[in-house]
Amino acid sequence: MSLNLPPRYSHKTGFTLIELLVVIAIIAVLVAILLPAVQQAREAARRTTCRNNLKQLGIAMHNYHDTHNAFTFGWNQHGFGWSAMILPQIEMNNVYDRLHFRESGPGNWNNLGSAGNQTAVGIVITVFRCPTMAQPETIYDTNHQTDRVPASYRACASGTAIYDWDNYTPSGEEWLYNSPQNGICYGASATNMRDITDGTSNTVLIGESYTDPVFVQDRVTPDVWTIGSFQIDAWDINADGTPTSGALSGSNEFTEFVGSMGAPMNSRKFASTSGFQKQAAFGSYHVGGGNLAFADGAVRFVSENVDFELYKRLGTKSGGEVISDF
Repeated sequence: MSLNLPPRYSHKTGFTLIELLVVIAIIAVLVAILLPAVQQAREAARRTTCRNNLKQLGIAMHNYHDTHNAFTFGWNQHGFGWSAMILPQIEMNNVYDRLHFRESGPGNWNNLGSAGNQTAVGIVITVFRCPTMAQPETIYDTNHQTDRVPASYRACASGTAIYDWDNYTPSGEEWLYNSPQNGICYGASATNMRDITDGTSNTVLIGESYTDPVFVQDRVTPDVWTIGSFQIDAWDINADGTPTSGALSGSNEFTEFVGSMGAPMNSRKFASTSGFQKQAAFGSYHVGGGNLAFADGAVRFVSENVDFELYKRLGTKSGGEVISDF
């Protein structure tokens, strides 16, 4: 006897269209939540690396001071910046030994094709670069036919000066080429620790800068470079650090190696500031402020909204101002 059983129907499981859309929406929400957190974690790591860079540079400056009984100059009459002078202190003797401290042959910055100083400006040294800086490692200089390396850090020359020597003649303003300056590192300076009477914890030694070799305003550019420069060469300096005959002889672009607290922090990010302020100012690619290394070796992140009068006082070494908490 046969049994009449009902036919079997195969039932395939799967997502309906509505379920699929719900899953996609959930994934999108999770990505929207997690991605900013990942980006913030990465930026926090980059900012920590930047702080460590400044810490190393600050220690190098102190080691230089211990050896020479003074901090290095901001720039000198042979086209070198402070960063070149501390190369042995950051274990870059191989680069330092390639430099020529003279005006002829490979020591001439404008000696096209030279295997000396001109090629040295194309050497990438990572400690001079903040990992957040949105610039290529090297930029080709068509005028001098060589690569140049953008840098993130400058020595502090002043708490008041703004103007460089670029295509402008202001009246009643202080210039960065004035010597002596009221910061620690300026033209041909040799500042000793005892000269910092405002206190080493209240005086900036090195700071971040918002480097942008492409941006131009008021015919000037906020560009910062490592080791040396074609433009700051040929400054005649007396033994006491003052310009010969009280004048320059073809030198400019000191902001390639030094900055001033006389311009607001992160001036580059604000349209209301002039090109001269942008060129001289400290700042960074970080959000809200920038890292500054003080003469006592400490590194602090300073807000771009800090009281401007207090901020300027941090740039002078012996102004006698009272510094409150910031």
